Amino acid sequence: MPAGRSKQYTDIDERCRACEVLGGEEPPCVPADLIPKYQTEKGRDCPRVDVWPVNVDAARLALLLLGERGRAAFDKAFTLWEVRTTPTVEAAEEFLFFVTSIVQSTEVSEAIHPPKKPVAGKGAQRPQPPARPRPQRPVFGPR
Repeated sequence: MPAGRSKQYTDIDERCRACEVLGGEEPPCVPADLIPKYQTEKGRDCPRVDVWPVNVDAARLALLLLGERGRAAFDKAFTLWEVRTTPTVEAAEEFLFFVTSIVQSTEVSEAIHPPKKPVAGKGAQRPQPPARPRPQRPVFGPR
């Protein structure tokens, strides 16, 4: 059992309910110095993110779109969703818009393709060499 925990938990939900962040007695599952980071960057005290039940289908289809193999199965998965839910045309369009907005969100995009940090010396302007003196034209004849 990890240090600081008073008991073994059967599942993540039980552990989260026991966390002091949510009013329980157990210390958080992340180091204390990371909590301010979550507060600043994500606006919450806890790293756990739950997908609301209403968004589960959209999240699953969005995950398919993120990988090359999944993209090949997307049409079939979307058709299965349509058969199971029998949405109106407007609802299906709204659902597809939601799925694509998940995939195209900044958070997902940066998680998959983190922005490259500039490498020292690369991309920076090179210093220009000192100007060479212009050669003097020979003067022919008297000066």
